[in-house]
Amino acid sequence: MNAAIDLIVLKKSDQLKVPKSSKINIIKFNCKRMLSAIPKLFLYFIKSDSAAIISVIRDVNIVVALSTFTNKRKIIFREANTFHLIEQLSIIKKYFYLKILKLAYKKSNQIIANSDDTKKDLIRFKVSDDKKITVIHNPVIEPNADRLIQQKIQHPWFSKQYCTLLSVGKLRIQKNYPLLLKAFSQISKERNDLRLIIIGDGPEKRNIISLIREFEIDEFVDIIPYVNNPYPYYKNTDCFVLTSDWEGFGNVVVEALYAGAKVIVSNCPGAPKEIVGSGRYGTVFEASNSDSLINAITETIKNSKKIIPSHEFEKYKLSNVSKSYSKFI
Repeated sequence: MNAAIDLIVLKKSDQLKVPKSSKINIIKFNCKRMLSAIPKLFLYFIKSDSAAIISVIRDVNIVVALSTFTNKRKIIFREANTFHLIEQLSIIKKYFYLKILKLAYKKSNQIIANSDDTKKDLIRFKVSDDKKITVIHNPVIEPNADRLIQQKIQHPWFSKQYCTLLSVGKLRIQKNYPLLLKAFSQISKERNDLRLIIIGDGPEKRNIISLIREFEIDEFVDIIPYVNNPYPYYKNTDCFVLTSDWEGFGNVVVEALYAGAKVIVSNCPGAPKEIVGSGRYGTVFEASNSDSLINAITETIKNSKKIIPSHEFEKYKLSNVSKSYSKFI
């Protein structure tokens, strides 16, 4: 595919990373609220002769649908999350949100779901039918991933003296770090060589630090707010753990497996259990169950690493995912 691209950014973002290319034209609306982008998008769609629109976030998909009133171009929506949060809404809010979502998604020619669970939710809530939805996984593995894995890092806990667990992700309620800390504190009473590294930052940091102190594991847990390249951490850890209550996809699970880590994931809604092949390539524990997690960590540390066929990673490679998207344009 060799086409010019208009990349429209609705809200101001300092974290936008776009590869330098003469074919990518970045248009920044700098809107404070999502809905205020509708007039600007409407004018853009009137003037633009683009052949297709690809929108990749649920609320943005709704805004795009509200901003276009013609069928002169193909509309492709990506659904990046299960409906877990929608299910938590009050009955009235859920009814109206789903009503708007269904009307918006009717305008699309194609819906791309990032996991089987996401597709199931789209069908279960009657947002779309099976024929319109295709599962294409997230483009997690970039061409330079092998080089990134080989980079050296220095951390005192990556040595034979310690057994080090790793968790990577934003410090949010969704990730259920309290469950991980509770399980870790219990196991560390039996194993004084156990350590935990958490890479991430977010609104729950203060609560997490408070729990670490409450469990008296300050000396055994290291929170690293951000690293540019997490791959060497995956490579050197004794076990990677994801304790989420729900996930859209779980890019970190793919990264950890690709780097050769032993992996533990919860059986939460979303892609993590799918990524580990329902237990073939990693260990799956019962979400929000500390006993199940303790058993999973204990057994995974003890057992040898599960072998993953190299072809399993092909569907997560940037080059292959981009080809899959190109088929719909």
